[in-house]
Amino acid sequence: MSNERKFDFSDLSAKKTVAGAPKIAFVASGGLSTVAGTSTKQAIPAQGEKDKEGSDKDDDADAEPEVQPVGQDYIEEIRGDDGKALSFNCKLCDCKFNDPNAKEMHMKGRRHRLQYKKKVQPDLEVKVKPSMHQRKLAEAKAQRMMVRDEMWARRRMHDGMEEEERMYWEGGMEPWWGRGPVPPPMHHHHHGMGMPYGPVGRRPETSDDRHVLAKHAEIYPADQQLQEIQRAVSHTEKALKSLSDALAEQAKPKQGAAKPIKPEDKKDDKPEGKEDGRDNQLFSFVCEGEGGAAGPGARALKGVMRVGLLAKGLLLKGDRDVRLVVLCHDRPTVTLLKRVATDLPAHLARLKAGDEPKYKVELLAAEGAVSVSDGAVSVLVSLTSAVMREPQDGGDIKRDDKDVLPRQKCLDALAALRHAKWFQARAATLQSCVIIIRIMRDLCRRIPNWTPLNPYAMELLVAGVMQSAGAALSPGEALRRVMEAVAGGLLLEHGPGLRDPCEKDLIDALGNLPPQKREDLTASAQQFLRQIAFRQIHKVLDMEPLPKLKHATGAWKFPRKRRRSNTDTEPDTPNGEGKVVKTEEKMDASENQAKK
Repeated sequence: MSNERKFDFSDLSAKKTVAGAPKIAFVASGGLSTVAGTSTKQAIPAQGEKDKEGSDKDDDADAEPEVQPVGQDYIEEIRGDDGKALSFNCKLCDCKFNDPNAKEMHMKGRRHRLQYKKKVQPDLEVKVKPSMHQRKLAEAKAQRMMVRDEMWARRRMHDGMEEEERMYWEGGMEPWWGRGPVPPPMHHHHHGMGMPYGPVGRRPETSDDRHVLAKHAEIYPADQQLQEIQRAVSHTEKALKSLSDALAEQAKPKQGAAKPIKPEDKKDDKPEGKEDGRDNQLFSFVCEGEGGAAGPGARALKGVMRVGLLAKGLLLKGDRDVRLVVLCHDRPTVTLLKRVATDLPAHLARLKAGDEPKYKVELLAAEGAVSVSDGAVSVLVSLTSAVMREPQDGGDIKRDDKDVLPRQKCLDALAALRHAKWFQARAATLQSCVIIIRIMRDLCRRIPNWTPLNPYAMELLVAGVMQSAGAALSPGEALRRVMEAVAGGLLLEHGPGLRDPCEKDLIDALGNLPPQKREDLTASAQQFLRQIAFRQIHKVLDMEPLPKLKHATGAWKFPRKRRRSNTDTEPDTPNGEGKVVKTEEKMDASENQAKK
C-alpha cells in the first residue's frame, strides 16, 4: 500500500532495534495490522489522519453510553473502486475518519451533537461540560454550604435543650431540666394570682423576647399588692361561708325538725375541706350530710367562686378591683342581698386581725351585688342562680318580680363563671398565653383605639391565635402573631369575627363594636406590625430599647483573619507571607538583617 513502508533484514545486523508495544492503526481497507519486534511491516497513518483521530477521540471520550446517535444522514461515505468504504466525511462537523466504529462514536460525541442542535434540531438536549471556571465556582459554593451546615450543626448542639423544652410544653415528655428541683420563677407565686413568666433554664434568644419579658416584669404586680388582694378575698370568702352557715341555722327552727346540737359535737362533726377558693374552683358552703339542693332545707347561699382577672391570673400593677360570684339556691332577691350586706360586716370583723384595716360593706342593688373594701382592695360580690336562665314565670318558687335582682346582671355573673372555667381549661395551659394577654391588657389601657376591645374578646383572640400556631411560641413570636391576625382583618365587620365558645348560639364575642372602632383597631395593629418588623418593638410596648447583648465567642465561631499589609503586591505570595506581623517581630527581623 501507499502508506506502508518496508524494512530490510540487513538493517537489523547493522543496527539493533528495540521492539515497542503493539500498535493499532486504522487503514483504508478496514483491516488492522500489528507491529512487533519480529514483524516485517509497520502501519504508519498519515499526519492529517492522526490529527483527526485525536480530535475524534477527545470528543468520543466524553460520550455517554445511553446517548443515542444522531445525524447519520449527514455523514458521507467515501468508497473506493472496489466498492469498499475507505473513509467517512461529516458535513456538520467538517471532519473525516476512516473507521466504522469511529463513525458510531462520533455520532454520539458532544461536538457532533452540538452541531446537530445548532443546524438541524434546536430542541435537542445536550449536556454541556462545565468549564474550569464554572467548576471552581461550584466547588467554592459546595465548600461554603459545608461550612454553613457545620456551623448550624454546632449551634444546634450548643442549644440542644430547645427541642426538649418544646416537647415538654406540648406535653408527653419529662421536663428538660432533669429530675432535679424545678428552677425558681421570677416572682413569688400566689394561688389564684397566676404564674409569672420567668427564666426557666436559658435566656431568650431574640431581641423581641427580651423586650416582651422586660415589659411583662414591669407591669406584673408586686408581692405586697398580691398579698393584700389575697388577704381581702380570702377573708370575704370565709365570711360568706360563715354567713351561709348562720342563715342555714336560722332556717332550721322554722321547719320544726331541727335537733339542738352541742358546741363540742358541732366541732367534731365539721367536715374537713378547703378554707377558701384559692384553687380558683367553686368554694361550696354545703356540708356533708345536708339535704339535697332541691330539698326544703337547702341553703340560700350554696357557694362562691372567683371570676374575672382574679381567677385567670391576669392582674396588673395597680389593679385593686376583683370579683366574686355567689351561687344561690333560688332566684336572688333584693331582700337576700340586703341581708348579706347587713350581716357580712360582723362576720368579717371576726376574721380581721388586730393590725389589719377594717372592712366596709356597701350595698349595690342596681348591680345585684355588694362591695367589700378595706381601703386598698375592693371585692365585688355578685349574687346569681342557675334558675335565672329559665323564663321569669318558671322556677321552683314564684316570687314577686320586683323583689328579684336584675336578670341581666345575674346572667352576666353566670357568663363570668363560664368564662373563668374556659380560661383555666384552654388558655392557661398555652405557653406565653398569659404573658401576651397581660401585655395586651396594658396596651388596651394605654392606646385609645384599643380601649373599646372587650377583655373577654381579647382573651379569645390571643388564645385562638396561639392555638392555631400548632407549636409553642416564644413571647416575641406570639405578640407578632396576634398583631398579624388583627392586621389581617380578623376583627373587621365582614371578617371571621370571634365566636364565643361559652354560648350555645352563634354569638360574636366582640358584641356591638361599631365598624369604625373595628377599622381603628385594624389600622393600629398594622402600624404596630410595621414597627415590630423594623425592630422597633419598644415603641409598641412603650419602653426604652434594651441594650444589645454581647455574646461570648463560642467554640463554633471561626477565627478572624489578619489583614494583609499594603506591600504585598505579588499575587502568588504563599500562605503566611504578606500578613501584618507584630512590632516586636518586625524589630527582630530588622536587627537580624543589619547584623548580616
